[in-house]
Amino acid sequence: MIVYTSEKAISALNIKTYDKIEGAQSLLAKYHYDKEKDDVTLAWGCETFYFMGKRGLQVVHAASGLTVFLFNLNYDEPGLIGQQIKSAVGHLFEETVDIHPQLKKFFAAAPDFVFVPLTDKALASQLQRITLETAEGLDFHNYLENGVLRTRKLNSVYNYNKLFAFGKGHKKDTKAAQAFINVLKEHYHY
Repeated sequence: MIVYTSEKAISALNIKTYDKIEGAQSLLAKYHYDKEKDDVTLAWGCETFYFMGKRGLQVVHAASGLTVFLFNLNYDEPGLIGQQIKSAVGHLFEETVDIHPQLKKFFAAAPDFVFVPLTDKALASQLQRITLETAEGLDFHNYLENGVLRTRKLNSVYNYNKLFAFGKGHKKDTKAAQAFINVLKEHYHY
């Protein structure tokens, strides 16, 4: 998977983008980038933000608008950020059994996450739109329970109820979770 990451996030999280990695890992990162760079199904956008003084990540699937908010990450190891993205997406669809074969193929197609500077203006615009939308309309405080932010609930409500999809071929009233399912079904022919 390619995670197109804003300069703000690269700097704040000290993320090494694929072109800055050295040694043997640089060959693997470059291989994944070259293999996946033209497949929007495997692309994500990433931006950092703060809530109650803690840093979080907003990660948006480029082909559908599916968005996950991640908190309490280990920023010292970017590979773990990729695992958190997989986990959050898996939790969103854990009860949608008919999509499980496509999810497995999706994550098997690109098991590693490669961070790349965000230069795509359309994706940058969508990240900015979602950032503004969350700042203006999504109150993370509504998802606090006994001082703990319930990110699974937040991600579920955001993708199944509030966020509308973007990208080619989606109707304006398609929720992001459904758009993501549609993208996977079309891409993996189920």
